[in-house]
Amino acid sequence: MPIFGGSIGVNEHCHPGFGWCHVLGTILPEKHTKAAHLVPKSMTSREVSHLFGVSDGVLGDARNGITLADNIELLFNQGTIAIVPIPGPMKSPTQWRCVVLDESKEENIIGTFGGSYMKLKEIDNKELTFVSDNRPRRRYLYFRFIIAYLNAKTRGANDAVAKKVEATHFWSPAGEYLNRSTLVTLARCVSGSDLPKSLVQDKTFDSGDTSTRDADAGTVLGADVRDAILAMKSL
Repeated sequence: MPIFGGSIGVNEHCHPGFGWCHVLGTILPEKHTKAAHLVPKSMTSREVSHLFGVSDGVLGDARNGITLADNIELLFNQGTIAIVPIPGPMKSPTQWRCVVLDESKEENIIGTFGGSYMKLKEIDNKELTFVSDNRPRRRYLYFRFIIAYLNAKTRGANDAVAKKVEATHFWSPAGEYLNRSTLVTLARCVSGSDLPKSLVQDKTFDSGDTSTRDADAGTVLGADVRDAILAMKSL
């Protein structure tokens, strides 16, 4: 059972041998922290760059990661929880919160904090705590949110997580995060269905590429995402 928190106070820089969990807002022994990659490093670099509309460097970007307690990282990878913007006008730096997508697990014990058991529901809507102005890139967290949704859709049309995402406006900030046609192809390859309008409208861009490049990239990335989802399910 993971134990969260300790006698060390919150500092701008963790002591050697310790790491910071942005969801729990506490310092932990380094062996109990993980750097979660938002865009999985197993994905094809060239196609990822096309999806994000950049020349290169997505997978190696320091903003393509966030440090979490090891069991929180597991929940994040499985799509049980997600990290989304706090509702309201966008601020700089961006403010983020943790949301529980799989409500069937809300009563699950995820560790102990201050001598008491902590349940999953206690981190629902919890604002993340950062020790500097450095933040993950919005587009990377948006993509990870899309993966969580597609993960749920692969379990069936009536999956509770997918229905919750479709019914809740989790991601309100507009932005040209991802290539629209590539994302649409990717989603169809993974789940066999289209993304809800709320997850695409005002959050994508049109590359203007009339060739098959967008579709080809989406097909390759769709296979990558399917593999990533299968790996997450085996955790």
